[in-house]
Amino acid sequence: MIQGPRLLPRRWLSVLMVAALLLAGCAGPGRSQVTLRVAAASDLQYALGAVAEGFTADRSGVKVEVSYGSSGELYQQLTDGAEYEVFLAADIAYAQRLVDDGEAPETDLFRYAQGRLALWAGDQSPVDPTRGMAALRDAERVAIADPADSPYGRAAEAALRNAGLYDELDGRLLLGDSVGQAADLVAEGEADAGLIALAQVAAGPRRDVGQWREVPARYYQLLDQGGVVPLAAAHPAVARSFRDYLISPDGQQILQRYGFGPPAD
Repeated sequence: MIQGPRLLPRRWLSVLMVAALLLAGCAGPGRSQVTLRVAAASDLQYALGAVAEGFTADRSGVKVEVSYGSSGELYQQLTDGAEYEVFLAADIAYAQRLVDDGEAPETDLFRYAQGRLALWAGDQSPVDPTRGMAALRDAERVAIADPADSPYGRAAEAALRNAGLYDELDGRLLLGDSVGQAADLVAEGEADAGLIALAQVAAGPRRDVGQWREVPARYYQLLDQGGVVPLAAAHPAVARSFRDYLISPDGQQILQRYGFGPPAD
């Protein structure tokens, strides 16, 4: 005798229906997405977009959301409880402070690049960067990041002092809250020139705007840039994967294309 299909007990039908719904939710376009919140020094404004694009290329469930600012400002936000999952500072000392504060494990501290300075002048500026640091004497206003909170600001101040220009130009300095804002002051014509991050002009939309030259390293110490994954990270595995991509050959190739040097040993 031919038998018809056997019916499953009702309880198993319920289990299978729930499983099917869960699978549909994971596979369908409405699946939940992980948003990785990154706090990054503003010299990374252009490079990190390309890094994030490479990182998410085969991670369709991950979105990278970046907040840029001075390293000192971002460090303060983190100590005040901001819920960032990766902190990328222009000076690894800020990331080390989070470790020292007990906000991040030492094992999650890492170096990712060396930052460099550039002298940049706008299209209508009387400053000719090809003449080197001495060309800043032709500027009525020179933009740098505030040395109080920005590693690039401290590097710019050191470069001016070592070039014998600081006392002469002190009254002409415009301080940006970050090296990103210092670059904006030049772009908007508020300053004739600026000492900014090489990564802000070596590639990206400002590469062919005005003129720029890298500041010789003899005038300042290259910035030892580093980061950390805070203990409060909501998605620590994803955060560490992002870190691993950043320091991988692919990530390093992107950073170096934007003017960063390889991380110090």
